[in-house]
Amino acid sequence: MLLPNEKDYYTIMIDFKYLKKEENKLKGKMIEDKNQLKDYSSSNEFKNKKLKRYAVVCIKSKVYVEEV
Repeated sequence: MLLPNEKDYYTIMIDFKYLKKEENKLKGKMIEDKNQLKDYSSSNEFKNKKLKRYAVVCIKSKVYVEEV
């Protein structure tokens, strides 16, 4: 998580998952990742912050990123 010192900047929350080679599990891991980010960001600590959330799943050397 990247927390800026000033109000005008976004707080960036990134959750990483790694799969050895099971590309058929990508969709499920991405959903799991997004749900975790939503849970983490729902706390009172982030209520009044500008927030960007990214789910990142790596499979071998491929990287899949989605903004939540």
